[in-house]
Amino acid sequence: MEALQHVVYGTTRNNLGDAMLAEQFIEHTKIFPQGQYIAVTDDGRVVGLTASMRVTFNPKRPSNLIEPWRETTADAWLTTHDPNGNWLYGVESSVHADYRGRGIGRALMDARWHVIRKLNLRGMVAGGALKDYHRYADRMSVDAYVRAVVRREIFDTNLTKQIHMGFKVVAIIPNYVEDPDTLGYAALITWENPDYQPGQTPERVGTHHTTIRLKPRKQPRSGQSPAAHA
Repeated sequence: MEALQHVVYGTTRNNLGDAMLAEQFIEHTKIFPQGQYIAVTDDGRVVGLTASMRVTFNPKRPSNLIEPWRETTADAWLTTHDPNGNWLYGVESSVHADYRGRGIGRALMDARWHVIRKLNLRGMVAGGALKDYHRYADRMSVDAYVRAVVRREIFDTNLTKQIHMGFKVVAIIPNYVEDPDTLGYAALITWENPDYQPGQTPERVGTHHTTIRLKPRKQPRSGQSPAAHA
């Protein structure tokens, strides 16, 4: 998993950036095993992953999550995980470049939605990095950029994909990550669980395996970036 992170982010152990370490992934499985998923090829190669935790959140008062990603995730160690949190927080999602656009990202998201429904959570919240904002920053504010992406007048490599999956923008997060493409900005996004039932007892979430047939490989859009936290 750490190796995938370094491939995706172009990092190393000595120049970590936003990548996560093997030790951190091990801790995630101790803190909240139900929220961690990987995509593995037949020969055992990890080509995709998601990391998640639970948080207490109110979309009408989102200020507690308008902060840098490293603060929300305790520098990716997830010690800020709230076992009684009413929302799933998307810590990380990444897919190897050779396997993007082939259904892996959607399968990993489906796994997250499975957990949300089983635990009867309100939904999922995440920071959607604005991966193409640097192309427009000299002529529009970040708020105007996000509105244009929501109206589908501008394509953003990350946020557009998330909107297509049903996420809604709640707020803007400045200083979210140190990324020149985003100029540090992300959109705070939410997906509400349509099956949420107040007072319903959560179900047990066991190990969840899914076999998928990979779609033919698609050519990435020009300038497409490797990954983004979500």
